[in-house]
Amino acid sequence: MIARLLTALYSQAHITRGIALRIPHKGAFRSVSIDFQVGLAAGDIVVETTAPYTDAVADVINSALRRLKTIIELLTPGDIKTVILATPTSFPHASYGVLEETRRAAAAAGVTVKIWDADELLKLVREHFSTNLTSFSVDELKSLPGLRADAAPAVAPLGELEEGMRDDVVVLVADFCSYSRFVQASGADTSLVASLMARFYRETRQAVKDGCGILDQHMGDGILAYWFGQDSGAQLESCLKRLMGIAVNLADEWQEQVDYLVEPKGLRAGAAIGSVMFVSEQPLNPTIHAIGDAVNIAARLQAEAEPNSLVISNKLRKRFFGAEVDFEEAGPFNLKNIGSVIAWRKSFGEKDA
Repeated sequence: MIARLLTALYSQAHITRGIALRIPHKGAFRSVSIDFQVGLAAGDIVVETTAPYTDAVADVINSALRRLKTIIELLTPGDIKTVILATPTSFPHASYGVLEETRRAAAAAGVTVKIWDADELLKLVREHFSTNLTSFSVDELKSLPGLRADAAPAVAPLGELEEGMRDDVVVLVADFCSYSRFVQASGADTSLVASLMARFYRETRQAVKDGCGILDQHMGDGILAYWFGQDSGAQLESCLKRLMGIAVNLADEWQEQVDYLVEPKGLRAGAAIGSVMFVSEQPLNPTIHAIGDAVNIAARLQAEAEPNSLVISNKLRKRFFGAEVDFEEAGPFNLKNIGSVIAWRKSFGEKDA
């Protein structure tokens, strides 16, 4: 809904969704994420979204506000002029103190902080979509123009996986950094783990779909996805930026709920290209499984990746990324049960000091 609303509000602006940044901070890199960035001549707008996943609404809102304060303080002065926090709930009284603290830090950097709470969002929807929502349920959101279940997307999604051999399949394997440590730090709070991981699954699934890929499966905290066609490289890279933004954002929210400091935060990814055989369990089960060197290489390269970086095979780089200078040679890696593989690494969102 927020993406659709921003398009209606700023139809001529360049809107970027899901940005992961690694910013120099105190001699190291600090990972931050931005849900939406609206590029305007008068100054960029950053929009963060949050939906409370526990009964402690104020805790969730306070966490989001502190994350915005960090983004404002770390980004180069002048990059952004307005920061908006969008949340489909009433703004809690217990969060006004943190809001004022965030606004003071923002004012010092020349940035304005706005809140789009439930009332403001309903007002904006009425003004720009001529639609009166009573809630933000999935069924009601489908009534918005451009969000109907039968609405054609800007880029038609690929069909479901079909049995058979496919050539030139781009395979992505990625996982959520420090997942086991976050679970351990959560202790007996299984509802926290379930809520955050459910969001991870939903949001990453949507990111792959929007990026014209096919999500094969979530493997615990991992993702296995495929791309086909001439635009696979660009689609993979764009999708991966969004996936990293999702991971960094959720990790920051998770950190706010636990005592132990958990590092690193973000997403590790590996990718390769090659022929893949898709095998069905028919007739008893329609599930499709993938077999191929590209799947194995991508999985092994993912294990060699640093947080918020992508490690790719030499063949994939040559096919789609040969002209990009921001890939550096990272191998060869002696991969288990595979052998020595030439590889290249790219760190996403690094921002010069």
